[in-house]
Amino acid sequence: MEEDKKPEENNEPKVEEKQAEVINNGNDNNGMAVASLILGIISILFNFIGYSLIGLILGIVGIILAVNAKKKNPTSMASAGLVLSIIGTALCGVVFVACIACVGMIGLGASLA
Repeated sequence: MEEDKKPEENNEPKVEEKQAEVINNGNDNNGMAVASLILGIISILFNFIGYSLIGLILGIVGIILAVNAKKKNPTSMASAGLVLSIIGTALCGVVFVACIACVGMIGLGASLA
């Protein structure tokens, strides 16, 4: 008669589920924060090697990722990624506009000669 009864199920999660909860706790946007930090650094580096248009695009993408990361879980890494991406975008934008102005002045000088 006792064999027909099923043993009572324990409502506690298994060990694997507890470990997954601990590992995944609060790190959902860590990848976006790291990506924004890396993109900010790369956009600054592209400014110095002469590819300011690519740096401008990477900086804008870094800003978008950092803002999304800060909305989900504000961390210092997301803030650093946001700051570096803004700096990279501003520097690349200034250099890009200055290069266009230089090319325009060269074209103007050539047309006057």
